[in-house]
Amino acid sequence: SDGNQEVTDRVCSAQPCEEFTVAMATTLDCPDAIQGFHNENDTCTLSECETHYVPQVPSTVQCQEGEWTDVETKTPVVETPQCIPANMTCAKEDLPTALNMVEMQCNASM
Repeated sequence: SDGNQEVTDRVCSAQPCEEFTVAMATTLDCPDAIQGFHNENDTCTLSECETHYVPQVPSTVQCQEGEWTDVETKTPVVETPQCIPANMTCAKEDLPTALNMVEMQCNASM
């Protein structure tokens, strides 16, 4: 035998994340996608939106095992970063409490 061994199992199994776009974004810092996908550990940050819009939190996500995750909480996000109207308000019951700080949703007041 020459010391070489035949590989019969996968050596690597990448789990990329789908590329996303953000309506009303003016600054989205994200590595270039490859054929519509981002590599694991790619991080994208939405830092600026058009006038009258602001980045929704979380504004920074990272590709982990095929899912976009919140960089701070390390949990999968329901939506990738979005620009929301700057005049969004929250009802008192939507404000975070010590038991419910992970996710907060607000309704637009028009």
